[in-house]
Amino acid sequence: MFSGGFETFSESNTDLNKGSMFRIDDDDLQLYWKNRNASEFYKMLRLLKTGRTLTQPRFDYGQTDKSANYVIVKKDAAFDATSIDVFDAYTCVAGDRLFNPRTNELVRIDAVDDSDTISTAATTGYGRGFAGSTGAIMRAGDYLFKTGRLIAEKGVAPDSNSVAPKSDYNYCEFWVKAMERTNMQEATKMLDGVGQVSEQYMRKIWEMDEEINFALYWGKRYRTYEAEGALYAMNGIAQQIKTHAINGAGIAFPTWELYNEWFSPTFDANSSSTSKVLFAGKNLRTSVLSAARAVGIAPTQYLTKLGSTVTQIDVDGGTIDIMGDYKSFQGPLSGSGFLVDSAHVEFRPFNTFDRKLMSNIELPNQIMIEKDCVVQAGSVALQHEEAHARLDGFNGPFNGLKSG
Repeated sequence: MFSGGFETFSESNTDLNKGSMFRIDDDDLQLYWKNRNASEFYKMLRLLKTGRTLTQPRFDYGQTDKSANYVIVKKDAAFDATSIDVFDAYTCVAGDRLFNPRTNELVRIDAVDDSDTISTAATTGYGRGFAGSTGAIMRAGDYLFKTGRLIAEKGVAPDSNSVAPKSDYNYCEFWVKAMERTNMQEATKMLDGVGQVSEQYMRKIWEMDEEINFALYWGKRYRTYEAEGALYAMNGIAQQIKTHAINGAGIAFPTWELYNEWFSPTFDANSSSTSKVLFAGKNLRTSVLSAARAVGIAPTQYLTKLGSTVTQIDVDGGTIDIMGDYKSFQGPLSGSGFLVDSAHVEFRPFNTFDRKLMSNIELPNQIMIEKDCVVQAGSVALQHEEAHARLDGFNGPFNGLKSG
């Protein structure tokens, strides 16, 4: 017994102060998950139509394209040079007429000497300063556009050239997550099912998605034979993008003009789409948008049906959708990202292992334990790597911050 009326708190009768057999706890029935601003690249690949189902742990794929309608000058050439060093000279044939838009000079070549050299000998109907134009110094990086292979009245068929297909290969990877609990725990009533199969499955799938997302970016192709058998690892897109590798290290405040010049060449590729997606860390995303707003560009934002926020911006050549993938690009990677042409990248699942649940894998004598696992296998195929880009080294305030 105690004197006085009941109160909500008592120093002497502590059983009444909180949840007990006498007082019901006021518990929220929902345990709230954190922001799922993660696995954006993997979510996009799964949302798009996936590539063909793989039937072997190694798969080969090829790609081809037409010849480019230009060549690029490799090093400076004098106004009267009779040979010009260019990239991919074999895309030209003798008799091609080329136009340099920087100098307005026309050139008609008389021969292709080798894979790096075109000849502009000053013979009748050929050479520098063609058709009354003026010969001018050519600079490394000048584009020489093809304006047609000319043929004279009694001309013959020109030389021919072809584009050879390119081949590549990758391995598939197997990923696995296990879930274990006792039969008693599974039968126990828990808020949000904590420690039970439904909650464990959801959490493990979330973890697996983030890990696969990182592998799709940064994985490196590898095969070995260990105690448990053959082990395969795939090349992520970082290993496959070679032409456009952009590094912002040492540039404190990149301007929009720089970003435009970095992004636009990916749209020049013959195979390029008119829209790409930039998966970016916070520093890279902030830097791009700050540079755009500084010159009066107002990016457009929209929400995808998966709940991801996308910021759309135009560059010379096409449109870029900027998507923060903050769980993959955080800390030292917050200034990194990948510009991806979604028409030329695929997630390819492996046969029957496109996320497969294997139930009751516990040992026969573990009669009070339930154990399941989720196994998934697949790989990424990236075609026309020149239509994509890799970005690194864009520093900012988020380098040392976790986003989760």
